[in-house]
Amino acid sequence: MAVTTWLLSTTDVVMEYQITDEGKFKSLSDRGTILEGDRYEISLKMPMKRVPAVNTTTGEETKETVNLNSGDTLKLMYSDTQSYVDCLTKDNKLVRIYVLMDEDIGGCVNTNGKNMSLNEMFDGMVYAG
Repeated sequence: MAVTTWLLSTTDVVMEYQITDEGKFKSLSDRGTILEGDRYEISLKMPMKRVPAVNTTTGEETKETVNLNSGDTLKLMYSDTQSYVDCLTKDNKLVRIYVLMDEDIGGCVNTNGKNMSLNEMFDGMVYAG
């Protein structure tokens, strides 16, 4: 099943679900694949330090972190549809970008201890109405 999410762009995330005895959908995995993910490419307007690296096979965070520079591009690859997007760097490293909701600025990321709006951090995000 494809679920639409609006974390770093409007994307469809394909996830496996099961129908419970109560007739409700239950996700069978923690994250799904962004449909046509390689066509979604965003770039950083400012650096992000200590971004969690993700194991490409398991989808779990490693103990490694990655420093991203202004101008670096990220391809949107995976998401849990609620709080993060796993992105592929130009060096083929998978990193996890957590998207938070701030009462004052809306969707944001926390970098260097400060919440920054998504529009301040990234270029190239595409949202459908």
